[in-house]
Amino acid sequence: MTRPLVEREYSAIYAIGNDGGPQKIGFSYAPNVRAAALSERGKPRLKVHGFVVVATSDARQIERLAHWMLRDKALGEERFAVTPDEATTAIAKAAERFYDEGARAPGPPRHRHLAPTLPQELLRRLEEWRAQQRPIPNKSEAARMLIEMALDAVEKASQPREKD
Repeated sequence: MTRPLVEREYSAIYAIGNDGGPQKIGFSYAPNVRAAALSERGKPRLKVHGFVVVATSDARQIERLAHWMLRDKALGEERFAVTPDEATTAIAKAAERFYDEGARAPGPPRHRHLAPTLPQELLRRLEEWRAQQRPIPNKSEAARMLIEMALDAVEKASQPREKD
């Protein structure tokens, strides 16, 4: 049985990913267990590239600050198009800024939770679309991408057309 890396009063803000792929920045009591849980069957196991141990009560704020610092390279809620070194540097700087300067990510959380109930046929179509994307997004990110495309298309269609 795997034991948590740190006690429950502490959490680790981690960078998990493959050497050349996107990095996930999150927090957990046991980053190695989290990496194993995130790894997909038949694919190379994800690695914990680095982590910073923080008070569990501060973990969410520090994670948000690290996400905000990398916002220009965001691929989804917690995945970023950065190297393992860039990800680990961002989490170290976020913790340092949080504790030394009292820094916080500006504004409300970027995402609100939405849990729609979808018909099986729509879920099947979502899965087919996801499978065609590279890298393959998770279901939430795929749904978000499709919603954004649909809203952009509606917005574009409703704009007045220029006359020749």
